[in-house]
Amino acid sequence: MMDSTVLSLRGLSKSYGAKRACWKVDMDLKKGCIHGLLGENGAGKSTLVKMMGGVVRPDEGEIAWEGESVKIRSPLEGRRLGIGMVFQHFSLFDALTVSENVVLGLPPDWHEGEVDEEIKRVSEIYGLEVDPKKDVYSLTVGERQRVEIVRCLLQNPKLLIMDEPTSVLTPQEADRLIEVLVRLAGEGCGILYISHRLAEVEEMCDEATIMRHGEVVARVVPKEEKAVLMASKMMGGSYEKRTREGLVKWDVGSDVVLSMEGVNCDLRPEYGVRLRDVHMEVRSGEIVGIAGLAGNGQDLLGSVLSGEVLLEEGGLIKFFGEEVGGIGVVGRRRMGMGYIPEDRQGHSALLNFDLVGNGVLGSDSYEGLWRGSWLQKDKARDFAEGIVKEYDVRCPGVDHQASSLSGGNLQKFVMGRVLKQRPKLVIAMQPTWGLDVGAASLIHGYLIDLAREGCGIILVSQELDELMTLTHRLGVLSEGCMSKFYPTGEIKEEEVGLLMGGLDKDFAEEVKLC
Repeated sequence: MMDSTVLSLRGLSKSYGAKRACWKVDMDLKKGCIHGLLGENGAGKSTLVKMMGGVVRPDEGEIAWEGESVKIRSPLEGRRLGIGMVFQHFSLFDALTVSENVVLGLPPDWHEGEVDEEIKRVSEIYGLEVDPKKDVYSLTVGERQRVEIVRCLLQNPKLLIMDEPTSVLTPQEADRLIEVLVRLAGEGCGILYISHRLAEVEEMCDEATIMRHGEVVARVVPKEEKAVLMASKMMGGSYEKRTREGLVKWDVGSDVVLSMEGVNCDLRPEYGVRLRDVHMEVRSGEIVGIAGLAGNGQDLLGSVLSGEVLLEEGGLIKFFGEEVGGIGVVGRRRMGMGYIPEDRQGHSALLNFDLVGNGVLGSDSYEGLWRGSWLQKDKARDFAEGIVKEYDVRCPGVDHQASSLSGGNLQKFVMGRVLKQRPKLVIAMQPTWGLDVGAASLIHGYLIDLAREGCGIILVSQELDELMTLTHRLGVLSEGCMSKFYPTGEIKEEEVGLLMGGLDKDFAEEVKLC
């Protein structure tokens, strides 16, 4: 073992019943080195880093910290060694404030005022806006991830493990975070960087480990390996990235599926979340993209579009010309509106329900599932099994809980549940967030096929590459105001990033008019 190695793994294994999550994994993480960890959803990455951080105990194998064998029995022990972790799925208490959540990971001699100041200081350094006094339950997914990052960095870790840290950031913010990580590595901090954005890994990682089915299948130097080859090694086969050439042609004269006219909504004024005079329309066969930094009203927009929040403050929402602002979720779903929420764990699916039960949720319009108020159990099982088969959901069986699925497979199941009902409009909120390139490519294919069949699609995403590839028109939501919509082929990614940050002069004038 080299003196520069901060953490070493030898033969680390973990199984859940007959399923091998990790099998005889060897890895060395070095001081001052940014090490990428790649693999499809379900490849074993999350289990591996949980063993490193003391969240999960290995069945066998050895962990060495700075040359000495250790047993990390809890996250607290991991933090005391100097291991900081930012998980993709958050470990925050909703009922507490940001500051109170941060204090839980710090030594007991920290005072609340000191913590607030440190949160603001680190937030400013990283360009990640975090209000220490906000309640966590009021935060969006993107804001919660910022809290996780800030909390971790306050601990001054020797080894920093980051799981998809740029997935909810603008390109400018992502570039800033990458600069900081490179600086931290230059100061001697070891970094394990988990990302599905292979361009980031190629740009910043000194070395990378690729996992598949719980085992290490390759070790590469990303700067010497093309992203497409790394993707192929992750998937165990060839990978072809989607381009705009594969996008279905859209007829500008097709029917208007949905329109919003002067929509206002001030659901939670105490948190500053509101929609202001939003206008947009979606036509049959069109994919309309909405970009924006987390916390600018995307979650509220999704709730208003889906019927979770009824329109009471002004404006119109029309579905094929019929006003639906006062119609709830079930009514809109039966009319042909499909909704894929941002949070797949809790909002889209109930983790302690099996797949049959999760298939039934939100499937009111699927013919044959219900006879009056009575659920047809055989039909429900057939429905769930059909989703698993048609949408390549890899799982032990439909009787198993949703919690047994990887993020990518759970998202494919949720999408399949919506798509099998043949909707006329789909509202997709961050549909590929945290998914590997293979799962994301499948999701993209489903959306393109839907558009080809004439379905209108609203794609809300912070993945600019996704929006630039899949959409016909693109707008930006900033501080609850919608920009004008641009033909996607006529706007540059850098310009969208400026719009997301509210830095474009023309866009700033539009916001003032709101």
